[in-house]
Amino acid sequence: MDGTIQYKSTCRSCHGGCGAVLTVKDNTLVKMAPDKASPFSREYMCVRGFV
Repeated sequence: MDGTIQYKSTCRSCHGGCGAVLTVKDNTLVKMAPDKASPFSREYMCVRGFV
């Protein structure tokens, strides 16, 4: 195992609450991406979630 785990979460950088998938490797966040399975945001995320 390479120490990489993915978590499903919700971005709260604005009022939208987009679905997010967080990739964590060795206890460090390495990637944040839109959740394609989210019924609310439908695989999209505004730029605030990436800042």
